Amino acid sequence: MQIIIPKIFPKNEIIAGVTERNLELFPPFGFSISNNNLFDEIKLNYMKSYLLNYIIEKYKNNKLELITQKQTHSDTINIIESLSNSLIGDSLITATRNKVLTVSIADCAAVLIYDIKNKIIAAIHSGWRGSKLKIVSKTIQKLIDLYNSRVENLLVYISPLASVKNYEVGEEFLDIFPDFCIKNGSKYYFDNKSAILSELKNFNITNKQIEASELCTIENAFLHSFRRDGINSGRMATFICMLGESK
Repeated sequence: MQIIIPKIFPKNEIIAGVTERNLELFPPFGFSISNNNLFDEIKLNYMKSYLLNYIIEKYKNNKLELITQKQTHSDTINIIESLSNSLIGDSLITATRNKVLTVSIADCAAVLIYDIKNKIIAAIHSGWRGSKLKIVSKTIQKLIDLYNSRVENLLVYISPLASVKNYEVGEEFLDIFPDFCIKNGSKYYFDNKSAILSELKNFNITNKQIEASELCTIENAFLHSFRRDGINSGRMATFICMLGESK
């Protein structure tokens, strides 16, 4: 199974990755952890189990549990202490080890965070609506308020997402994101990556604490893209998990 592995997290402490489409393994639409218009619940549950079993085998850890949620482009943050199958929201936080937090994406960004001091992880879904609501900032603030996280101890990964040169939007984005909407001729383009980076920089998170993928979901056929494939687009799983025994 082809998975993009972030380099910023310590390998002995963190499992993290972004699943590619893996068309050869899952024809004709590829691997996906959501999109009920394309897959039924039986197929989606099979693919989720496939991912979990793949990670379990790779890391020789049968204690891992896959945590998913129904994403609604909101600023709702869920704190995970035990396994739950009925979550609704767009951000997950846990201080519990062996919980595989997942974000479903196809052009939106997934943002993974690890507090290397307090041992907390977060997984955030931030499309343009999430960025408008500043869900990344709200998640970081939750880490500070609930877990006494310090920003200098946070490592952050931004997944592949729709790049600004391919992310055409309406003129209204000039009002929504005046600093991150670019006009080119008669067309407008949104820079979601820069919007998210701006949120991180507002917390004084430095460049050395951040890894941002350069891959564009729209132009890379090995990645899912709703804007490119429409209803035939699956959803990639971006995931993060802390290894080891919980306190």
